Amino acid sequence: MIESAKNEFYLKTKRYKPIKHLHENQEVALNVVIPEEELPTLRQMSKAMKLLEKFAPWKPMCYNRALTAKNILAKKGIQTNLHIGFRKKDGEFDGHAWLTYKGKFVTGLLPGIKSFKELEPIT
Repeated sequence: MIESAKNEFYLKTKRYKPIKHLHENQEVALNVVIPEEELPTLRQMSKAMKLLEKFAPWKPMCYNRALTAKNILAKKGIQTNLHIGFRKKDGEFDGHAWLTYKGKFVTGLLPGIKSFKELEPIT
């Protein structure tokens, strides 16, 4: 929860430098088998982010949860990819962030996720 609180502080105060490194992704081939020893950690992280969303007093949005999970997993040696996308829904823009590992969702899976147009990485 501390990691999410830090991210929430950075986002609310528009301090992006401390979280900029979390936007770096690596090329990953799809349909790569996830090592069995990493599955429990990934499942725990997914559950932890759902609990964080439900119980944190600051109501962390999808972007905060994706950043938090990415940072914690990176500290455990698991490199994930952060995705940010937008769509137009009911005449309004709708944004969403999610995290994947080897093409599989860790956080942010929503019905209709494919309707989001993902931003290209900034290099």
